[in-house]
Amino acid sequence: IVAVLKEFALYAGQPFVGGRKPKFIYFGGGTPSYLSPDQLKQLTDGMKRLLPWDDAEEITFEAEPGTLTDHKLRAIRELGVTRLSLGIEHFDDHILEINGRAHRSKEIARAYAYAREIGFPQINIDLIAGMVEETEDKWKEAVAKALALQPDDGFFTDSLGWVEFRMGNKQSALAILQRAYETKNDVEIGTHLGEVLWSLGQKDKAIRIWREVAKQDARNELLQETLKRLKVKL
Repeated sequence: IVAVLKEFALYAGQPFVGGRKPKFIYFGGGTPSYLSPDQLKQLTDGMKRLLPWDDAEEITFEAEPGTLTDHKLRAIRELGVTRLSLGIEHFDDHILEINGRAHRSKEIARAYAYAREIGFPQINIDLIAGMVEETEDKWKEAVAKALALQPDDGFFTDSLGWVEFRMGNKQSALAILQRAYETKNDVEIGTHLGEVLWSLGQKDKAIRIWREVAKQDARNELLQETLKRLKVKL
């Protein structure tokens, strides 16, 4: 932590960084939740002294469920974290074990429930498709359990819906993407939803969705590529 803060101080002292206040802060790319509450406070206090977080719009923290006690979750929330990203990966205990994950389904349920209880503004979850000994049925079950938790990140459900579509599960994809689009009226989610509707023969609905998202960003790369591939003119 001391070494990290020394490096942070070097960057904070550079003209292109010094004096600026970060808008977004992301703890991840590893498992920062392995740190103790005292270590996390030491780290974040040092960061705030160098670059104040007063104007931060979002502070995200990646966490591995097996490392989260109620005390640590509360400490993370008190640091000012606004989005908790849980690395659930899968819900099947055998798959978690054989793939070397440190947590099991009971720890997922406990961590998620307490994180909701103490009021994290946003909670999103990560799954990994294609893990060792996973089957299509087990993946579908994982998707269903993930959706039942009602995570806040619309992009998560968009990814799950698109995976379902690519696997040929069109009705499942439709249900997932419709919910994602209702939650977050996003161009890319809407583009994927439109393609699923188009593939199911619901072309009028698909065009309506695409026209809606085109009003937000008509030049969106994914939208343009999709319309070109399907030979659709709005």
